[in-house]
This record gives sequence, C-alpha cells and structure tokens, in this order.
Amino acid sequence: MDFHGVDIQERSRWKARPPTKPWRPLHSSAVRLIVFHHTVSYANVVLSAEAEAKAQREMQNYHISKGWGDIGQHFTVFASGRIFEGRPIGTVGVHAAGANSYTVGIEHQGNFELHEVPEAQIKASAMLCAAIYKHFGWKPDRGQRIRPHREFYQPGARGSTVCPGRYGMIALEKVRSLVDDYIESRKEGREDMARREFYLTEMNESYHAHVFLGRPTWLHLIHLGDRAKVHVALYRWGTEPFKPENAAWRGWIDVENTITLGLHNMAEPGEYLLDVHSPDAEIYGDVED
Repeated sequence: MDFHGVDIQERSRWKARPPTKPWRPLHSSAVRLIVFHHTVSYANVVLSAEAEAKAQREMQNYHISKGWGDIGQHFTVFASGRIFEGRPIGTVGVHAAGANSYTVGIEHQGNFELHEVPEAQIKASAMLCAAIYKHFGWKPDRGQRIRPHREFYQPGARGSTVCPGRYGMIALEKVRSLVDDYIESRKEGREDMARREFYLTEMNESYHAHVFLGRPTWLHLIHLGDRAKVHVALYRWGTEPFKPENAAWRGWIDVENTITLGLHNMAEPGEYLLDVHSPDAEIYGDVED
C-alpha cells in the first residue's frame, strides 16, 4: 500500500492474523511522538521478502501470546529497507509503556546493541518517519519527535531497556538528520530523495509507487535471466486504478539485462500511481526521482 509516498507491505501481504482483542482508536490530535525500537531478534542478517513476512507473523504470534491482542508496533523496518505494516496507525499500539496513547511505534529488525544498522534500513526509516510527519501534519523539527524506546523508562525500573541499543542510537541521529530533507522534498512535489528499490520474486507480483511527474523520474529494471516481459502503467492519481481508461500510459516492456525508462516522458506533469507487473520473471528495479 502507499502511505504518503512510501511503499508499505500491508497486513494482507504478510498474512496477519485477525486481532484477538478489539483495537482502540489512536486519536490524531493526541499523537505527538514516534518511538524508535529494535527487535533484538533476527539480528545481523538481510532476510528475503518471504522470510520477513514469516518474521512479522512470528512477532505477531509472540505479542498475542503476551496478551496484547495483536502485533504491538505500527510498523517494522527490515534490514532490506522493506517496511511492513503492523497494527493500523489509527489504533493504539503496545510498544512503550505509559506512552502508547500518544505515540507511533516503529520496530527495526536487528540487535543494535551488537551490530550496526544497514544504510538501507536507515534511509527507509527516515522516509517512513517523514511520511508519519506528513500524516499528522507535523512541521519539520530536525526529527525531534523521533525518540528512542529507552527514553520511556526510568533507569533501573522494572522493565528498563537499552532499546534501541548503542548502534541504534547512532542510527536514530542519522534518521533525524534525513527526515527534514525528505519532508521538504515532498513539498517540492517529489516523493523522496532516494531510490525506491523493489524486487518482484513471485509469479504475477506487482510493485506500486506514488510518483510526481514534472521533473526527471527514472524507472530502472534489471532481469538476470533470459529476456522478460514487464508491464508498466501510469494511472492518474485519485481515480480508481487498473482500469485501462484511467491509464495515462501503459505497455509491455522487453527487459534483457537492464533497461531505463524516463517516466516523465510518458505522461503530462502530475500525480500518478506507477504499476510494475511481472507475470513470470524475477525483476529487480528502482524508481529514481
């Protein structure tokens, strides 16, 4: 799903269980902080998309076993840079005791007390935080609304934590330093300042991105096997997608090794939903604007 220009693996994609307790609404007017966590588990490894979905289900099962009713966090950022939806952002999480009613929780795969945080994970986290700022209408503030989990516990108190670990604290400062740039880039009509990478590995899998055309915007596709056919379409934003009449441009592209497409040459300036569909081949790609 598209969350203010950031691609999120929604609950249905990772086959989430239904909650065992009713969600409580998280009122937008009350939310004022983002809490930065690390999982400790799944440390120092980049997982496949399938393994990430399995890890997300395992976290949900564990949290439900603790009586939380669902996965505790709102988002999980994996080492690959992929982002998974946890419980919906409009619901109260279970991730920071005493602060759940006014915070959004982001888990990051890894043990950051022992290992450094991958750059892809830092950039994805910063883009996600910028999207959360946009969602709640917060003004840029050099990322000061992003707080480490450890801040919500008193030293030595029951349940005290070093989360997100010493390397996580370094990563948090990097995320804070990037957030304002990502927020400003959206104001200028761009989704972000970094490439958004994707990897289509399953038959008939699709990638969707919210793009703003009006400046050079490039789609890079890589296929490591024989020639593959990939369907690319641009749908006008705000219309019901995937109907031919709503496509500003659509067509099949032959990909042999690599190809770069200038999306800005395919449609008039404006806001679009990009759809990249691979019926039977593994495709690496990224969008650069």
